[in-house]
Amino acid sequence: MAQTVGFYQYNSLPSEMFIRLLELYPGHANDNIDCTLRQVELENAPKYEAISYAWGDPANRIDVLCDGKVITVTQNLKDALLRFKLKDRSRIVWADAICINQDDEVEKGSQVKLMNKIYAKATRVCAWLGCITAQMQPAFELIHEIVIYASPTSTHRTELPDPTSECWLALNVFFSAAWFNRLWVVQEVYNHACTVFCGEYEIPWKDIVLVARLLLKLNVDDLSSAYPLPANAISVLQIDSAGHQSSSSGVFDAFRYFHCSDKRDKVYALLSFPPLCGLQPPIQPDYSKPVAEVFEEATVRIFMSCQNLGLLSSLEHDCAIDEEWPSWVPRWDRQRTTQILHNYTSGRMQSPLPVINYRPTILIAKGVCISTLSWCGVVIRGTPYGKSEMDPIKKPFQEWLSKYLPRITHPTDPLLLCIAMTLTVGLDFKSNCPPLDLSQFRLDFLAYMVSILPSLHMLDTTQHLSQVLAEQALAGNSSNFYVAAVRGCKNKRFFLHAERSIRHRPSSCAEWRSCGFVIWQQCSMRASAKGAILSVCWRMLSSPAYAW
Repeated sequence: MAQTVGFYQYNSLPSEMFIRLLELYPGHANDNIDCTLRQVELENAPKYEAISYAWGDPANRIDVLCDGKVITVTQNLKDALLRFKLKDRSRIVWADAICINQDDEVEKGSQVKLMNKIYAKATRVCAWLGCITAQMQPAFELIHEIVIYASPTSTHRTELPDPTSECWLALNVFFSAAWFNRLWVVQEVYNHACTVFCGEYEIPWKDIVLVARLLLKLNVDDLSSAYPLPANAISVLQIDSAGHQSSSSGVFDAFRYFHCSDKRDKVYALLSFPPLCGLQPPIQPDYSKPVAEVFEEATVRIFMSCQNLGLLSSLEHDCAIDEEWPSWVPRWDRQRTTQILHNYTSGRMQSPLPVINYRPTILIAKGVCISTLSWCGVVIRGTPYGKSEMDPIKKPFQEWLSKYLPRITHPTDPLLLCIAMTLTVGLDFKSNCPPLDLSQFRLDFLAYMVSILPSLHMLDTTQHLSQVLAEQALAGNSSNFYVAAVRGCKNKRFFLHAERSIRHRPSSCAEWRSCGFVIWQQCSMRASAKGAILSVCWRMLSSPAYAW
Protein backbone atom coordinates (compact mmCIF):
# COMPACT_ATOMS: atom_id res chain seq x y z
CA MET A 1 0.00 0.00 0.00
CA ALA A 2 2.74 2.43 0.99
CA GLN A 3 4.46 2.10 -2.41
CA THR A 4 1.35 2.98 -4.41
CA VAL A 5 -0.24 5.83 -2.48
CA GLY A 6 2.66 7.35 -0.52
CA PHE A 7 2.90 8.48 3.09
CA TYR A 8 0.88 11.25 4.67
CA GLN A 9 2.70 14.60 4.92
CA TYR A 10 1.71 16.83 7.85
CA ASN A 11 1.18 20.54 7.25
CA SER A 12 2.38 22.84 10.03
CA LEU A 13 -0.32 24.13 12.39
CA PRO A 14 -1.11 27.87 11.97
CA SER A 15 -0.43 28.59 15.66
CA GLU A 16 0.08 26.89 19.01
CA MET A 17 -3.66 27.18 19.71
CA PHE A 18 -4.59 24.94 16.76
CA ILE A 19 -5.05 21.18 16.88
CA ARG A 20 -5.91 18.48 14.36
CA LEU A 21 -9.11 16.46 14.58
CA LEU A 22 -9.58 13.07 12.97
CA GLU A 23 -12.80 12.38 11.08
CA LEU A 24 -13.49 8.66 10.80
CA TYR A 25 -15.50 7.89 7.69
CA PRO A 26 -18.42 5.46 8.20
CA GLY A 27 -18.05 1.79 7.43
CA HIS A 28 -18.34 -1.72 8.80
CA ALA A 29 -16.06 -3.04 11.52
CA ASN A 30 -14.21 -5.33 9.12
CA ASP A 31 -13.50 -2.50 6.66
CA ASN A 32 -10.17 -0.72 6.56
CA ILE A 33 -9.82 2.63 8.32
CA ASP A 34 -10.43 5.62 6.07
CA CYS A 35 -10.24 9.09 7.57
CA THR A 36 -9.25 12.71 7.13
CA LEU A 37 -7.39 15.23 9.30
CA ARG A 38 -8.54 18.80 9.67
CA GLN A 39 -6.90 21.71 11.46
CA VAL A 40 -9.10 23.65 13.88
CA GLU A 41 -8.60 26.28 16.54
CA LEU A 42 -9.13 24.55 19.87
CA GLU A 43 -11.49 27.19 21.27
CA ASN A 44 -13.73 26.98 18.19
CA ALA A 45 -13.44 23.24 17.58
CA PRO A 46 -16.56 21.24 16.67
CA LYS A 47 -17.75 18.52 19.02
CA TYR A 48 -15.31 15.62 19.25
CA GLU A 49 -14.39 12.69 21.49
CA ALA A 50 -10.85 12.14 22.77
CA ILE A 51 -9.40 8.63 22.70
CA SER A 52 -7.26 7.49 25.63
CA TYR A 53 -5.28 4.33 24.94
CA ALA A 54 -1.97 2.55 25.44
CA TRP A 55 0.08 2.69 22.27
CA GLY A 56 0.99 -0.99 22.44
CA ASP A 57 3.94 -2.73 20.82
CA PRO A 58 5.73 -0.12 18.65
CA ALA A 59 7.05 -2.90 16.43
CA ASN A 60 3.53 -4.06 15.58
CA ARG A 61 2.45 -1.26 13.24
CA ILE A 62 -0.40 -1.16 10.75
CA ASP A 63 -1.18 1.17 7.82
CA VAL A 64 -4.35 3.29 7.79
CA LEU A 65 -5.52 5.63 5.03
CA CYS A 66 -5.78 9.33 5.82
CA ASP A 67 -6.72 11.66 2.97
CA GLY A 68 -5.67 8.91 0.60
CA LYS A 69 -2.20 8.66 2.12
CA VAL A 70 -0.68 6.18 4.56
CA ILE A 71 -0.17 6.79 8.27
CA THR A 72 1.29 3.92 10.26
CA VAL A 73 -0.18 3.33 13.73
CA THR A 74 0.12 0.60 16.33
CA GLN A 75 -2.26 -2.33 16.18
CA ASN A 76 -3.95 -1.23 19.40
CA LEU A 77 -4.82 2.20 18.00
CA LYS A 78 -6.17 0.66 14.81
CA ASP A 79 -8.33 -1.67 16.92
CA ALA A 80 -9.64 1.38 18.79
CA LEU A 81 -10.45 3.26 15.58
CA LEU A 82 -12.29 0.23 14.20
CA ARG A 83 -14.28 0.00 17.45
CA PHE A 84 -15.26 3.67 17.40
CA LYS A 85 -16.03 3.88 13.67
CA LEU A 86 -19.76 4.23 13.01
CA LYS A 87 -21.69 2.41 10.31
CA ASP A 88 -23.89 5.23 9.08
CA ARG A 89 -22.07 8.51 9.73
CA SER A 90 -18.71 10.07 10.34
CA ARG A 91 -17.28 10.37 13.84
CA ILE A 92 -14.85 13.09 14.93
CA VAL A 93 -12.19 12.04 17.42
CA TRP A 94 -8.78 13.10 18.70
CA ALA A 95 -5.97 10.53 19.02
CA ASP A 96 -2.49 11.79 19.80
CA ALA A 97 -0.49 9.39 17.60
CA ILE A 98 -2.31 10.64 14.48
CA CYS A 99 -3.36 14.17 15.41
CA ILE A 100 0.16 15.21 16.49
CA ASN A 101 3.06 15.06 14.07
CA GLN A 102 5.26 12.64 15.99
CA ASP A 103 8.31 13.58 13.92
CA ASP A 104 8.12 17.27 14.88
CA GLU A 105 9.61 17.78 18.37
CA VAL A 106 8.56 21.45 18.48
CA GLU A 107 4.95 20.62 17.65
CA LYS A 108 4.92 17.79 20.19
CA GLY A 109 6.01 20.22 22.90
CA SER A 110 3.36 22.81 22.05
CA GLN A 111 0.59 20.20 21.76
CA VAL A 112 1.53 18.63 25.11
CA LYS A 113 0.92 22.04 26.71
CA LEU A 114 -2.64 21.89 25.33
CA MET A 115 -3.27 18.28 26.29
CA ASN A 116 -5.32 18.97 29.39
CA LYS A 117 -7.51 21.45 27.48
CA ILE A 118 -7.91 19.00 24.60
CA TYR A 119 -9.33 16.34 26.90
CA ALA A 120 -11.34 18.84 28.94
CA LYS A 121 -13.04 20.25 25.83
CA ALA A 122 -13.93 16.81 24.45
CA THR A 123 -17.57 15.80 24.85
CA ARG A 124 -16.33 12.48 26.20
CA VAL A 125 -13.09 10.63 26.81
CA CYS A 126 -13.18 7.14 25.31
CA ALA A 127 -10.69 4.94 27.18
CA TRP A 128 -9.73 1.94 25.06
CA LEU A 129 -8.38 -1.08 27.00
CA GLY A 130 -8.05 -3.32 23.97
CA CYS A 131 -9.87 -6.24 22.41
CA ILE A 132 -11.61 -8.64 24.75
CA THR A 133 -10.18 -12.08 25.44
CA ALA A 134 -12.01 -15.24 26.47
CA GLN A 135 -10.18 -15.19 29.81
CA MET A 136 -11.50 -11.68 30.49
CA GLN A 137 -15.14 -12.30 29.50
CA PRO A 138 -16.57 -13.18 32.97
CA ALA A 139 -15.18 -9.94 34.43
CA PHE A 140 -17.88 -7.75 32.92
CA GLU A 141 -20.77 -9.54 34.59
CA LEU A 142 -18.83 -9.41 37.88
CA ILE A 143 -18.25 -5.67 37.47
CA HIS A 144 -21.99 -5.21 36.98
CA GLU A 145 -22.69 -7.24 40.14
CA ILE A 146 -20.13 -5.29 42.17
CA VAL A 147 -21.60 -1.96 41.06
CA ILE A 148 -25.05 -3.07 42.21
CA TYR A 149 -23.61 -4.47 45.44
CA ALA A 150 -21.65 -1.31 46.28
CA SER A 151 -24.05 1.36 45.06
CA PRO A 152 -25.63 3.23 48.00
CA THR A 153 -28.74 3.95 45.92
CA SER A 154 -29.33 0.39 44.76
CA THR A 155 -32.68 -1.14 45.75
CA HIS A 156 -31.62 -4.61 44.68
CA ARG A 157 -29.01 -6.07 47.02
CA THR A 158 -27.00 -8.90 45.51
CA GLU A 159 -24.39 -11.21 46.94
CA LEU A 160 -20.92 -11.33 45.45
CA PRO A 161 -19.65 -14.58 43.95
CA ASP A 162 -17.72 -17.03 46.09
CA PRO A 163 -14.03 -16.04 46.47
CA THR A 164 -13.01 -19.22 44.67
CA SER A 165 -15.04 -18.32 41.58
CA GLU A 166 -12.95 -17.88 38.45
CA CYS A 167 -14.73 -14.61 37.67
CA TRP A 168 -12.38 -12.96 40.21
CA LEU A 169 -9.44 -14.17 38.15
CA ALA A 170 -11.12 -12.69 35.07
CA LEU A 171 -11.38 -9.37 36.91
CA ASN A 172 -7.66 -9.57 37.63
CA VAL A 173 -7.01 -10.05 33.92
CA PHE A 174 -9.24 -7.05 33.16
CA PHE A 175 -7.26 -4.81 35.55
CA SER A 176 -4.01 -6.09 34.06
CA ALA A 177 -4.62 -4.10 30.87
CA ALA A 178 -1.62 -1.86 30.13
CA TRP A 179 -3.89 1.19 29.96
CA PHE A 180 -4.37 1.26 33.74
CA ASN A 181 -0.77 2.18 34.54
CA ARG A 182 0.01 4.36 31.54
CA LEU A 183 1.13 7.76 32.85
CA TRP A 184 -0.71 9.95 30.34
CA VAL A 185 -3.99 8.32 31.39
CA VAL A 186 -3.85 10.32 34.62
CA GLN A 187 -4.30 13.62 32.79
CA GLU A 188 -6.64 12.20 30.16
CA VAL A 189 -9.17 10.74 32.58
CA TYR A 190 -8.98 12.79 35.78
CA ASN A 191 -12.01 15.04 36.25
CA HIS A 192 -13.29 14.38 32.72
CA ALA A 193 -16.41 12.56 31.49
CA CYS A 194 -15.00 9.15 30.61
CA THR A 195 -16.25 5.79 29.40
CA VAL A 196 -14.03 2.70 29.39
CA PHE A 197 -14.27 0.43 26.33
CA CYS A 198 -13.03 -3.15 26.11
CA GLY A 199 -14.06 -4.95 22.95
CA GLU A 200 -17.80 -4.41 22.58
CA TYR A 201 -18.29 -3.64 26.27
CA GLU A 202 -18.40 -0.13 27.69
CA ILE A 203 -18.32 0.84 31.35
CA PRO A 204 -18.55 4.31 32.95
CA TRP A 205 -15.26 5.32 34.59
CA LYS A 206 -17.08 5.99 37.86
CA ASP A 207 -18.05 2.31 37.97
CA ILE A 208 -14.42 1.28 37.50
CA VAL A 209 -13.51 3.51 40.46
CA LEU A 210 -16.32 1.96 42.50
CA VAL A 211 -15.07 -1.55 41.75
CA ALA A 212 -11.46 -0.66 42.57
CA ARG A 213 -12.46 0.94 45.86
CA LEU A 214 -14.49 -2.09 46.88
CA LEU A 215 -11.66 -4.47 45.97
CA LEU A 216 -9.26 -2.60 48.22
CA LYS A 217 -11.83 -2.44 50.98
CA LEU A 218 -12.52 -6.15 50.72
CA ASN A 219 -8.86 -6.97 50.26
CA VAL A 220 -10.75 -9.76 50.97
CA ASP A 221 -8.91 -12.01 53.30
CA ASP A 222 -10.73 -14.85 51.58
CA LEU A 223 -10.45 -13.34 48.13
CA SER A 224 -6.77 -12.40 48.32
CA SER A 225 -5.90 -15.92 49.40
CA ALA A 226 -7.60 -17.29 46.30
CA TYR A 227 -6.49 -14.68 43.75
CA PRO A 228 -4.06 -11.77 44.11
CA LEU A 229 -5.54 -8.29 44.45
CA PRO A 230 -5.24 -6.52 41.07
CA ALA A 231 -2.35 -4.09 41.50
CA ASN A 232 -3.94 -1.71 39.00
CA ALA A 233 -6.95 -1.32 41.27
CA ILE A 234 -4.67 0.91 43.33
CA SER A 235 -3.71 2.77 40.15
CA VAL A 236 -7.38 3.53 39.50
CA LEU A 237 -7.77 5.21 42.87
CA GLN A 238 -4.52 7.14 42.38
CA ILE A 239 -5.87 8.45 39.07
CA ASP A 240 -9.19 9.32 40.68
CA SER A 241 -7.45 11.42 43.38
CA ALA A 242 -4.73 12.89 41.16
CA GLY A 243 -5.60 16.52 41.85
CA HIS A 244 -5.46 16.19 45.64
CA GLN A 245 -1.68 16.03 46.15
CA SER A 246 -0.41 18.85 48.35
CA SER A 247 3.27 18.70 47.42
CA SER A 248 5.31 18.43 44.25
CA SER A 249 7.10 15.35 45.57
CA GLY A 250 3.69 13.81 46.28
CA VAL A 251 2.62 14.24 42.65
CA PHE A 252 5.76 12.65 41.23
CA ASP A 253 5.94 9.83 43.76
CA ALA A 254 2.25 8.93 43.44
CA PHE A 255 2.73 8.13 39.76
CA ARG A 256 6.35 6.92 39.78
CA TYR A 257 5.19 3.39 38.89
CA PHE A 258 3.13 4.48 35.88
CA HIS A 259 4.65 3.83 32.48
CA CYS A 260 5.49 6.10 29.56
CA SER A 261 7.58 5.45 26.45
CA ASP A 262 9.44 8.77 26.72
CA LYS A 263 11.07 9.40 30.12
CA ARG A 264 10.60 13.15 29.72
CA ASP A 265 6.88 12.54 30.08
CA LYS A 266 7.50 11.62 33.73
CA VAL A 267 7.51 15.41 34.13
CA TYR A 268 5.45 16.68 31.20
CA ALA A 269 2.47 14.35 31.75
CA LEU A 270 1.89 15.77 35.26
CA LEU A 271 2.23 19.51 34.64
CA SER A 272 -1.52 20.14 34.73
CA PHE A 273 -1.86 18.99 38.35
CA PRO A 274 -1.40 21.14 41.46
CA PRO A 275 0.98 22.30 42.71
CA LEU A 276 2.97 21.89 39.45
CA CYS A 277 0.42 23.84 37.41
CA GLY A 278 1.00 26.86 39.65
CA LEU A 279 4.74 27.16 39.03
CA GLN A 280 5.79 30.54 37.69
CA PRO A 281 7.09 30.74 35.08
CA PRO A 282 5.49 27.46 33.99
CA ILE A 283 7.60 24.56 32.74
CA GLN A 284 7.45 24.43 28.95
CA PRO A 285 7.55 20.93 27.39
CA ASP A 286 10.57 20.67 25.10
CA TYR A 287 11.34 17.27 23.58
CA SER A 288 14.66 18.47 22.19
CA LYS A 289 16.12 18.46 25.73
CA PRO A 290 17.76 15.34 27.18
CA VAL A 291 15.99 13.55 30.04
CA ALA A 292 18.46 14.69 32.72
CA GLU A 293 17.99 18.34 31.72
CA VAL A 294 14.19 18.03 31.85
CA PHE A 295 14.31 16.50 35.34
CA GLU A 296 16.84 19.08 36.55
CA GLU A 297 14.76 21.97 35.21
CA ALA A 298 11.64 20.68 36.98
CA THR A 299 13.54 20.15 40.24
CA VAL A 300 15.10 23.63 40.17
CA ARG A 301 11.79 25.29 39.28
CA ILE A 302 10.10 23.60 42.25
CA PHE A 303 12.92 24.47 44.66
CA MET A 304 13.08 28.10 43.59
CA SER A 305 9.30 28.52 43.58
CA CYS A 306 8.61 26.81 46.93
CA GLN A 307 11.89 27.58 48.75
CA ASN A 308 11.42 24.22 50.42
CA LEU A 309 13.66 21.15 50.29
CA GLY A 310 10.87 18.62 50.80
CA LEU A 311 11.29 17.37 47.23
CA LEU A 312 14.57 15.77 48.32
CA SER A 313 12.53 13.04 50.01
CA SER A 314 12.06 11.67 46.47
CA LEU A 315 15.79 11.02 46.12
CA GLU A 316 17.09 7.50 45.84
CA HIS A 317 20.35 6.41 44.22
CA ASP A 318 21.96 3.19 43.18
CA CYS A 319 25.05 2.09 45.07
CA ALA A 320 27.18 3.65 42.32
CA ILE A 321 26.46 7.33 41.77
CA ASP A 322 25.82 8.43 38.18
CA GLU A 323 28.30 11.25 37.61
CA GLU A 324 26.28 12.47 34.62
CA TRP A 325 23.21 13.06 36.77
CA PRO A 326 23.14 15.75 39.52
CA SER A 327 22.79 13.83 42.78
CA TRP A 328 20.07 16.19 44.07
CA VAL A 329 17.78 15.59 41.07
CA PRO A 330 15.23 12.79 41.71
CA ARG A 331 15.11 9.85 39.30
CA TRP A 332 11.36 9.73 38.74
CA ASP A 333 12.02 7.32 35.87
CA ARG A 334 13.08 4.61 38.32
CA GLN A 335 11.06 2.58 40.78
CA ARG A 336 11.85 3.02 44.44
CA THR A 337 13.61 0.23 46.31
CA THR A 338 12.93 1.74 49.75
CA GLN A 339 10.00 3.61 51.20
CA ILE A 340 9.73 6.32 53.84
CA LEU A 341 7.90 4.37 56.50
CA HIS A 342 6.57 7.33 58.43
CA ASN A 343 6.96 11.09 58.51
CA TYR A 344 9.20 13.07 60.82
CA THR A 345 9.98 16.77 60.52
CA SER A 346 12.40 18.16 63.06
CA GLY A 347 11.43 21.73 62.16
CA ARG A 348 7.74 21.00 62.84
CA MET A 349 5.62 23.35 60.74
CA GLN A 350 8.01 26.28 60.76
CA SER A 351 8.32 28.05 57.43
CA PRO A 352 11.64 27.39 55.69
CA LEU A 353 14.01 30.28 55.14
CA PRO A 354 14.40 31.41 51.50
CA VAL A 355 18.03 30.33 51.18
CA ILE A 356 18.00 28.08 48.10
CA ASN A 357 20.08 29.12 45.09
CA TYR A 358 21.17 27.39 41.92
CA ARG A 359 23.82 27.38 39.28
CA PRO A 360 24.07 24.72 36.55
CA THR A 361 24.25 21.22 38.10
CA ILE A 362 24.72 22.64 41.63
CA LEU A 363 22.03 23.31 44.22
CA ILE A 364 23.10 25.71 46.96
CA ALA A 365 21.47 25.92 50.39
CA LYS A 366 22.68 27.11 53.77
CA GLY A 367 23.17 24.59 56.54
CA VAL A 368 25.09 23.70 59.67
CA CYS A 369 27.73 20.95 59.59
CA ILE A 370 27.14 18.61 62.52
CA SER A 371 29.75 15.91 62.09
CA THR A 372 31.69 13.73 59.65
CA LEU A 373 31.54 10.00 59.01
CA SER A 374 34.27 7.78 60.43
CA TRP A 375 33.05 4.38 59.18
CA CYS A 376 30.42 3.03 56.78
CA GLY A 377 29.19 -0.54 56.43
CA VAL A 378 27.91 -2.56 53.49
CA VAL A 379 24.46 -2.26 51.94
CA ILE A 380 21.94 -4.46 53.77
CA ARG A 381 19.75 -6.53 51.46
CA GLY A 382 16.46 -8.04 52.59
CA THR A 383 15.89 -11.82 52.59
CA PRO A 384 13.26 -14.08 54.10
CA TYR A 385 13.73 -15.00 57.72
CA GLY A 386 15.39 -18.37 58.13
CA LYS A 387 18.79 -19.69 59.07
CA SER A 388 21.06 -17.22 60.80
CA GLU A 389 23.50 -17.21 57.89
CA MET A 390 20.67 -15.92 55.68
CA ASP A 391 20.00 -12.95 57.96
CA PRO A 392 21.16 -9.85 56.01
CA ILE A 393 21.49 -7.77 59.18
CA LYS A 394 23.66 -10.17 61.17
CA LYS A 395 27.16 -9.50 59.80
CA PRO A 396 26.76 -5.72 59.25
CA PHE A 397 25.39 -5.35 62.77
CA GLN A 398 28.18 -7.44 64.31
CA GLU A 399 30.73 -5.33 62.46
CA TRP A 400 29.18 -2.15 63.79
CA LEU A 401 29.13 -3.54 67.35
CA SER A 402 32.83 -4.36 67.14
CA LYS A 403 33.57 -0.74 66.28
CA TYR A 404 31.06 0.99 68.51
CA LEU A 405 31.06 -1.06 71.77
CA PRO A 406 27.80 0.36 73.21
CA ARG A 407 28.65 -0.52 76.87
CA ILE A 408 25.35 -1.70 78.33
CA THR A 409 25.62 -1.26 82.10
CA HIS A 410 22.29 -2.48 83.53
CA PRO A 411 19.24 -4.50 82.39
CA THR A 412 17.06 -1.43 81.79
CA ASP A 413 19.76 0.60 80.06
CA PRO A 414 17.86 2.93 77.63
CA LEU A 415 20.61 2.36 75.09
CA LEU A 416 19.14 -1.09 74.40
CA LEU A 417 15.82 0.40 73.36
CA CYS A 418 17.59 3.08 71.36
CA ILE A 419 19.50 0.45 69.34
CA ALA A 420 16.27 -1.47 68.78
CA MET A 421 14.43 1.64 67.59
CA THR A 422 17.26 2.49 65.19
CA LEU A 423 17.20 -0.97 63.60
CA THR A 424 13.44 -0.79 63.00
CA VAL A 425 13.12 2.93 62.25
CA GLY A 426 10.85 3.21 65.28
CA LEU A 427 8.27 0.67 64.09
CA ASP A 428 7.23 -2.67 65.48
CA PHE A 429 6.53 -5.67 63.24
CA LYS A 430 2.94 -4.44 62.70
CA SER A 431 4.23 -0.99 61.64
CA ASN A 432 2.98 0.74 64.77
CA CYS A 433 4.92 3.92 65.49
CA PRO A 434 5.98 3.99 68.22
CA PRO A 435 5.62 0.30 69.15
CA LEU A 436 2.43 -0.21 71.14
CA ASP A 437 4.17 -2.31 73.78
CA LEU A 438 7.69 -0.97 74.32
CA SER A 439 8.40 -3.56 77.00
CA GLN A 440 7.61 -6.46 74.66
CA PHE A 441 9.42 -4.69 71.82
CA ARG A 442 12.56 -4.60 74.02
CA LEU A 443 12.21 -8.31 74.86
CA ASP A 444 11.77 -9.17 71.16
CA PHE A 445 14.97 -7.22 70.46
CA LEU A 446 16.87 -9.15 73.15
CA ALA A 447 15.60 -12.44 71.71
CA TYR A 448 16.82 -11.35 68.30
CA MET A 449 20.23 -10.36 69.73
CA VAL A 450 20.58 -13.79 71.35
CA SER A 451 19.79 -15.43 67.99
CA ILE A 452 22.37 -13.53 65.92
CA LEU A 453 25.24 -12.75 68.32
CA PRO A 454 27.84 -15.33 69.37
CA SER A 455 27.58 -13.78 72.83
CA LEU A 456 25.88 -10.82 74.45
CA HIS A 457 29.38 -9.79 75.51
CA MET A 458 29.43 -8.01 72.14
CA LEU A 459 27.18 -5.45 73.85
CA ASP A 460 30.16 -4.83 76.15
CA THR A 461 28.34 -6.17 79.21
CA THR A 462 29.52 -8.08 82.27
CA GLN A 463 29.05 -11.85 82.37
CA HIS A 464 26.32 -11.52 85.00
CA LEU A 465 24.45 -8.89 82.99
CA SER A 466 24.70 -11.02 79.85
CA GLN A 467 23.02 -13.88 81.73
CA VAL A 468 20.26 -11.58 82.98
CA LEU A 469 19.58 -10.25 79.48
CA ALA A 470 19.60 -13.77 78.01
CA GLU A 471 17.00 -14.87 80.57
CA GLN A 472 14.81 -11.87 79.73
CA ALA A 473 15.13 -12.73 76.05
CA LEU A 474 13.27 -15.99 76.62
CA ALA A 475 10.06 -13.94 76.85
CA GLY A 476 10.71 -12.26 73.50
CA ASN A 477 9.87 -13.18 69.90
CA SER A 478 12.93 -12.84 67.68
CA SER A 479 10.91 -13.40 64.48
CA ASN A 480 8.72 -10.37 65.19
CA PHE A 481 11.73 -8.15 65.69
CA TYR A 482 13.42 -9.50 62.57
CA VAL A 483 10.41 -8.58 60.42
CA ALA A 484 10.57 -4.99 61.66
CA ALA A 485 14.38 -4.77 61.47
CA VAL A 486 14.81 -6.13 57.96
CA ARG A 487 12.16 -3.69 56.74
CA GLY A 488 13.87 -0.79 58.48
CA CYS A 489 17.40 -1.72 57.37
CA LYS A 490 16.76 -2.90 53.81
CA ASN A 491 18.93 -1.12 51.22
CA LYS A 492 20.59 0.96 53.93
CA ARG A 493 23.98 0.91 55.69
CA PHE A 494 25.16 1.25 59.26
CA PHE A 495 27.67 4.01 59.82
CA LEU A 496 29.46 5.88 62.58
CA HIS A 497 30.21 9.55 62.67
CA ALA A 498 33.00 11.23 64.57
CA GLU A 499 31.01 11.21 67.82
CA ARG A 500 30.70 7.40 67.48
CA SER A 501 26.93 7.27 67.15
CA ILE A 502 25.12 4.91 64.80
CA ARG A 503 22.55 5.87 62.21
CA HIS A 504 21.03 4.53 59.03
CA ARG A 505 21.68 6.09 55.70
CA PRO A 506 20.64 5.25 52.12
CA SER A 507 22.76 2.72 50.27
CA SER A 508 24.39 5.17 47.85
CA CYS A 509 27.14 7.73 48.47
CA ALA A 510 30.39 6.26 47.23
CA GLU A 511 32.61 9.02 48.64
CA TRP A 512 31.38 8.60 52.18
CA ARG A 513 34.69 9.71 53.70
CA SER A 514 34.12 13.25 52.47
CA CYS A 515 30.56 13.46 53.74
CA GLY A 516 29.14 15.28 56.71
CA PHE A 517 25.66 15.76 58.13
CA VAL A 518 23.85 18.93 57.29
CA ILE A 519 20.62 19.91 59.04
CA TRP A 520 18.37 22.16 57.01
CA GLN A 521 15.19 23.92 57.90
CA GLN A 522 12.63 21.07 57.93
CA CYS A 523 15.02 18.35 56.77
CA SER A 524 18.49 16.92 56.96
CA MET A 525 20.74 15.32 54.37
CA ARG A 526 24.32 14.49 53.62
CA ALA A 527 26.46 16.85 51.61
CA SER A 528 29.90 16.27 50.18
CA ALA A 529 32.81 18.54 50.90
CA LYS A 530 32.34 19.98 47.41
CA GLY A 531 28.84 21.10 48.33
CA ALA A 532 26.88 18.80 46.02
CA ILE A 533 24.08 17.04 47.85
CA LEU A 534 24.59 13.30 47.62
CA SER A 535 21.48 11.77 49.11
CA VAL A 536 18.70 12.22 51.60
CA CYS A 537 16.96 10.39 54.39
CA TRP A 538 15.64 13.48 56.05
CA ARG A 539 12.60 12.26 57.92
CA MET A 540 14.67 9.58 59.61
CA LEU A 541 18.06 11.21 60.13
CA SER A 542 16.56 14.31 61.71
CA SER A 543 14.92 12.24 64.43
CA PRO A 544 16.78 12.18 67.76
CA ALA A 545 14.77 9.12 68.80
CA TYR A 546 16.56 6.83 66.36
CA ALA A 547 20.17 7.96 66.75
CA TRP A 548 22.44 8.52 69.68
